[in-house]
Amino acid sequence: RIDAGKLKLEPVDFILPDVLEDVVQLLATQAQNKNLDLGYITASNVPPSLQGDPRCIRQVLLNLVGNAVKFTARGEVAIEVHTHRGPGGESLLKFAVTDTGCGIPAELQQHIFEPFSQADGSTARVEGGAGLGLTISRQLVDFMGGEIGVSSTPGEGSTFWFTIPLKLAAEAEESTAGRRHTGIADVRVLIVDDSRISRDHLRHIMVSWGASPSVAASGREALEELRLATFENRPYELAIIDYLMPEMDGLQLAIGIANDSRIAPLKLVMMSFQQCCCKSEISSGIVECLTKPVREPVLYETVSAIVRNSQTVEFDGGLMKSDERLIQTCHSVLVAEDNRANQLVIQGMLERLGCQVDIAVNGEEAIEKSGHKHYDLILMDCQMPAVDGFAATGAIRARESEQKRIPIIAMTANVQEQDIQHCMEVGMDDFLPKPIKLDVLKLKLHKWLEKAAEDLSAVEDSRLLVLEDGVLKELRDNIGDNLAGLFEVFLEDISGYIQALEKSVAEKDAIALVQAAHAIKGSSGNVGAHRLAEVASRLEQLGRNGSTDDAERLVAALQKEVILVRTALRKELDKETGCCRSPSLDEQHSSVLIVDDDRGMRFALRSVAESAGYHVEEVANGAQAIAFCERQIPDLILIDALMPRMDG
Repeated sequence: RIDAGKLKLEPVDFILPDVLEDVVQLLATQAQNKNLDLGYITASNVPPSLQGDPRCIRQVLLNLVGNAVKFTARGEVAIEVHTHRGPGGESLLKFAVTDTGCGIPAELQQHIFEPFSQADGSTARVEGGAGLGLTISRQLVDFMGGEIGVSSTPGEGSTFWFTIPLKLAAEAEESTAGRRHTGIADVRVLIVDDSRISRDHLRHIMVSWGASPSVAASGREALEELRLATFENRPYELAIIDYLMPEMDGLQLAIGIANDSRIAPLKLVMMSFQQCCCKSEISSGIVECLTKPVREPVLYETVSAIVRNSQTVEFDGGLMKSDERLIQTCHSVLVAEDNRANQLVIQGMLERLGCQVDIAVNGEEAIEKSGHKHYDLILMDCQMPAVDGFAATGAIRARESEQKRIPIIAMTANVQEQDIQHCMEVGMDDFLPKPIKLDVLKLKLHKWLEKAAEDLSAVEDSRLLVLEDGVLKELRDNIGDNLAGLFEVFLEDISGYIQALEKSVAEKDAIALVQAAHAIKGSSGNVGAHRLAEVASRLEQLGRNGSTDDAERLVAALQKEVILVRTALRKELDKETGCCRSPSLDEQHSSVLIVDDDRGMRFALRSVAESAGYHVEEVANGAQAIAFCERQIPDLILIDALMPRMDG
């Protein structure tokens, strides 16, 4: 789009910490898989509310941070943002992505942003190329009127940086970073981690909340600081400890704190790259375990709950009860709330209860997001500017059918009978009193999400709900007589996919679960089995969160749905007729390579291309595609972005 002149900057007001949080969240899984610390820091003079194109900034950061994670075997990846003066004295924003990876030789650094350039060919073959991403990053930075560069020392790491003009938002929005949170303000917290970026990232967040954090780089340093603080009568209320540290790890430190009479009692939160780092027998003051990299909403809810020390969070033997996590299937919840502090609280609670959360900042955005993505539940604030929760609910209800009605729960501080009645009249299903309490929220989620789960596994008789007629019509128009072949491929492949799915659940292999569920989701969508694809999508999301808990229930629901899809497809096969477009003379000699691990998708694409007169070859993964292109270069390559071993 850049080369064709079709990309246009769309400057809007945006919150910089939100963009940085998005980048960290999107790359968190890759960092966790390699035990890499990942975080960001913004200098105190960087305003949170800016004007620019956050899409371009996010894309450049995703490219740079993604490469840093890819080429770093151990250590950390840090994003740092500073203000910078340009040669003419103009104000610039400077982003720096620093890693502790293999580094780049000096003679290759000047070519690193050229198309398909790679510093180390052997690494490229193992890890996958990075040249195109860096070239696109350079083009995007140039497009935004900035500069991009790199400094690196082989064996020590690299820093990729870029600058863009600094523009303040037209209307400075109050950000999370600029607000003191009354429940956390002035709380003394000690952050213990041998990773610099992890320490600084958490300290940066907590300072923005008004807390009083200090840091320690080792277990021994932490013990000394805690003893001194107790002696000087300024004890800490909370310590956040990394599980993996040299010499003295997090558990050894927790035991040392519990057994040291010179240290005042305090609560401990353990951080780990694994989903659960604490065993149930440990009772050394550990009240919670968090997965690194730690997300701000989860950290906020965890710390505020500990500080409140109320019934919002129940602790048992120093650990959160195992049933506190509501449902491991990661139900998708949309939260419509304009207050950013409230967003943090409710998002943190929902994620602790096992939900995947999207935020809408007003009613208009809630209408738009719910129209483009399926949600299992919507939590709707009643009082929002522009379009309030009542109007948004009415618009959503007017758009949906009774068969696809999304439960909507009102969030309101007005709980008089007439207020609740009004919520019901506009189409809401239930209400949550503000301020939100975790135990009440949990009951509401049990009520409505368990109902959704029952609806998910229910067996409907209507074929129209099993296969979408609109998709079937589009397939007939596109691939004609080959539609029967597509159905046969799906019926042949689905059994293997289900076997892989069952094996991943039995072996508690979250990565294999993601791969099998993703394959089923893609092939189901190809034949219009959207309900089956939705179940597979939930299984995929479960695996991406590193869990296989509760997968058996979803697999059972998926198997029931597969039976319905098979029956419906066989009926379609019995009556299937159609026609194909004749090849065009000027298309006869063009060649297309299809790269996709989903055989059903390869078949569908081949049918379309061959019916249009193209010569088609197909391979199943990235490595095969590279080998093919070493022999001959096709005119066009259609490549799947997500494939095992080597992705698109």
